[in-house]
Amino acid sequence: MKKALVTEGTGVTGAALVRYLLNKGVSVTAVVRPGSSRRYTIPDNENLKIIECSLGDSPEYTFEQGIGKLYGGIKIPK
Repeated sequence: MKKALVTEGTGVTGAALVRYLLNKGVSVTAVVRPGSSRRYTIPDNENLKIIECSLGDSPEYTFEQGIGKLYGGIKIPK
């Protein structure tokens, strides 16, 4: 299964991208702001993992190996 990481997962563009990728059968990790009031914009799905963090806070998350693309303006090398 393909994997993708989407930043700003509850924003207008990010939420649309999350829904699109899930409909295509992609496993999605979405980064959202803590306590986002827009969480309702992305559906619950077994192929969706949500990480709440502020990208400006230098999060100490280690994303799983195998994510080939990072959507939202930043790329991760394979």
